Amino acid sequence: MSPKKSRSRKTAARRLASRSRPRGKAQPRARSVAGAKVPPEMQLVNVYLTAKDPDRLVAFYEQAFGFKKKFAMPGPDGKTMHAQVLHGNCTVMVGAENPQMNAKAPSTLGGSPVTTYVYVKNVDALARQARAAGANIVGDPTDQFYGDRCCAIVDPEGHIWCFATHQRLVPLDQMHP
Repeated sequence: MSPKKSRSRKTAARRLASRSRPRGKAQPRARSVAGAKVPPEMQLVNVYLTAKDPDRLVAFYEQAFGFKKKFAMPGPDGKTMHAQVLHGNCTVMVGAENPQMNAKAPSTLGGSPVTTYVYVKNVDALARQARAAGANIVGDPTDQFYGDRCCAIVDPEGHIWCFATHQRLVPLDQMHP
């Protein structure tokens, strides 16, 4: 068989196979970033927060920060063991405390040394929304020397969040606190 006939048979087989696939929304595919396969709505580096009560924390993120709940997965006891929320195209994962993994919430540990830095369209509006939802605002929106306007919030589990609206690019040689 000639190479040309072989190619045309393969093309016909592909066309036939594509007709038999179910129509509708295509499944999202992983993409390659820096050589790693990354699922849709995930980044190379993702935030995974531990909570005593993941459901309460997800509800707080929805109300205070405007995040959108993707899903919550129950564990063997019926309580949520893992959940995910979206902010734009980024996923924040929330998991229940897990002694086997030494995963503890900041509220169990007495605080957190980690701050999650998040860009938003309007940090002043987010701070008002978060305050109305009962958030602990530990730093009101303020213009920073590096060009962002930021506020700092501690969530009910003790995670520290810095929300920012980028206002201007500042060259490194002009950044002075």
